[in-house]
Amino acid sequence: MPTSYSLADADIRNELARVMARYHERLYAAQVRVIVLMARNPDGPAVKHGGYPALATIKPLPLKDRVVKDGDALLVIDEGEWYELKPAQRVALLDHELSHIDTIDRDESDPNEDRGEGASKVTWKTDDIGRPKLKSVKGDWNAGDGFAAVVARHGASAIEFENLSRCKSAADRAKRDGEAERDATTQEGER
Repeated sequence: MPTSYSLADADIRNELARVMARYHERLYAAQVRVIVLMARNPDGPAVKHGGYPALATIKPLPLKDRVVKDGDALLVIDEGEWYELKPAQRVALLDHELSHIDTIDRDESDPNEDRGEGASKVTWKTDDIGRPKLKSVKGDWNAGDGFAAVVARHGASAIEFENLSRCKSAADRAKRDGEAERDATTQEGER
């Protein structure tokens, strides 16, 4: 059966807005509009990225789609997977996907890019309809693909094993740094 799509309900759109306001100040300030589609496929993964199953994908929309669809980016979520996630995992997934887009900084020296003064000054480029221009952002790491049989044959010498080890180390370091930052914020708040 082919994948089918529907617009996300208000609860999901509101959660996305909260995540954007809390973690993605630039997108929030630019009032980036994200269209959210829920994808369903009872026969397999409803969302894929690079040919692999994914929980969600996001991409900036081209200008002609922005005009027609009244959005700046398209977020597609695997509906079956979404409802298996815990609330904290849903927030993390939305944060992850929003991290894959950003506004494009305007060139301060270009007089054609002057957009306002003081606190209302726009720091991002806009398109022909006045919407913020967006770019895709790669993640901080990528383990690439891998084969279990290669790891079984070569163990820690397999490149896919090494890639996963590097990613795990980077993720552990980020987790520790985040925990320390959250602890420091909590201690400051208690003073």
